[in-house]
Amino acid sequence: MTDTITDHIRSFNRFYTNILGLIDKNILESEFSLTEARILFEIHELIQCTAITLTSRLSVDKGYMSRIIRKFEKKKLIEKSPSLEDSRASLISLTSEGLNLTEELIKKSNLQIENILKSLTLEECEEVSKSMDTIKKHLTKATKSLKIRNFTNDDLDFVINNQIKLYEVEYGFDTDEWKSYIKDGVGALVKEFN
Repeated sequence: MTDTITDHIRSFNRFYTNILGLIDKNILESEFSLTEARILFEIHELIQCTAITLTSRLSVDKGYMSRIIRKFEKKKLIEKSPSLEDSRASLISLTSEGLNLTEELIKKSNLQIENILKSLTLEECEEVSKSMDTIKKHLTKATKSLKIRNFTNDDLDFVINNQIKLYEVEYGFDTDEWKSYIKDGVGALVKEFN
């Protein structure tokens, strides 16, 4: 790679972070830093996860993650529940207040992008979008290699809790017997799986 390419990429990074205001202490006129907002977005996307999962997905220092999680707990944005498989781990999910706040941040983020692009034609917006797809494709290839990891207890908790929430939302199944049935069924599948 040439110095010109390196300089061009660094220049684009500075340009893009400036356009989105990512250098500002707080993002989207909120009280949250970029890292804090990203953690809220990840919890929103995952529905339920552990701090270890967040640390891994975002490459954030464990101590820093712990401080942010404590801050979110104090503000009642997240709640923790015991892991079904690992008593040392807690499952993190957004409270209704945390969900509302995160969805508001998502709306503001979408509006920010729409405002940036509003003076462009549809064709120009599509060109920007396709260019970003190209950047993502090549940088993903450059930075990631395919790894098949071993099953973890987080996976089991993720499946169980998402099935419980899915059936509760779609079918109204929310009894303790139903939840126990899901937990036992998934647990048996994992134990017997060859």
